[in-house]
Amino acid sequence: YGLIIVISIWRWKLLLHTQGYRATMGHLSASYLVATFFNNFLPSNIGGDVIRVRDSSRFTGSTTTSVAVVVIDRILGFGALYVLAVAAYLAGGPSVRALAGAAPALAGLGVIFGSLAYIFFRPGTARRAMSAPHSGTKCPASGTCNGSGQPRIFFAKSFITAGPNTGSVMPIAMNVFPRQD
Repeated sequence: YGLIIVISIWRWKLLLHTQGYRATMGHLSASYLVATFFNNFLPSNIGGDVIRVRDSSRFTGSTTTSVAVVVIDRILGFGALYVLAVAAYLAGGPSVRALAGAAPALAGLGVIFGSLAYIFFRPGTARRAMSAPHSGTKCPASGTCNGSGQPRIFFAKSFITAGPNTGSVMPIAMNVFPRQD
């Protein structure tokens, strides 16, 4: 669990870095642990996101940028969860594939995530959506970077690091819902 927290904090730091902000792991760790506390004890998970937005706004100077970073972090997490759900569906055998509504739900979510990926990675869209107000750096016409001039590889790294967070649920789910072939 501790490793997953560290990976989540690093992913948050990576997303802030793409906007041109340097945040220390210590500051983000303290904020993330407080946010995790609020996520666990409030009726919804939004309380922790509010804490993360508030704390990151202190050094970014922009609530809009902080909200965008937290939302992108959430979308990456949901995307990783979707990839794991598809993998579980494909590896689960006939009993899993026979679940009512599983295939249409995965197909519908695939359309949603595919649309988000198309919109976000279309040249110029990422730059317009994620450009920080303070950044005067221009991206090339290809649109292959964000407002701080960093390559989109940061978003790929962030998506990959979302996997272990979501993947920690898989062993639990495998024990709760054992395979019945």
